[in-house]
Amino acid sequence: MGQFLAWSRKQGMPFWRTFWTGDAMDGGSDDTSKGLVGTPREQWVQATRGVTYPWTLTLSIAIGVWLTFTRLTFDSSGAMADSDHLIGALVVTFSIMAWAEVGRAIRFINIPFGAWLIAAPWLLDGIASPLAAWNGVLCGVLLIALAIPRGLVKDSYAGWDRYIV
Repeated sequence: MGQFLAWSRKQGMPFWRTFWTGDAMDGGSDDTSKGLVGTPREQWVQATRGVTYPWTLTLSIAIGVWLTFTRLTFDSSGAMADSDHLIGALVVTFSIMAWAEVGRAIRFINIPFGAWLIAAPWLLDGIASPLAAWNGVLCGVLLIALAIPRGLVKDSYAGWDRYIV
């Protein structure tokens, strides 16, 4: 949509009218997707177009899920347990969003989350065993390392490919 709006603006079309009502592109083709009348398989293929599942992001999601359970696994409590729970949920959320190829750069948000996990055991109050503290440090280091590789991008997004870092 962003590409189309930029193109239409260059053609002299009003931005807001095009944004709200749409328009047609010269040389464009009809949309042949079946949408909701397609088979479940056709719907799934269409819905997951532009989505890949890099192992780095999938492992980040697993770490996020693990962090949400540290209250139970390490019997943590207080601010330390709350921090692990919150950061775990945020890591899961942003890693899933980064599965979209056009949003792959969102994975970099896991870097400050990882840095916080490294620092949190020494900054927060709460009952946490040394094992729980080192678990946070290890998870933080892993999240930072896993945020660096981009992962597979199968589709092309024309002039916007350079923004998929």
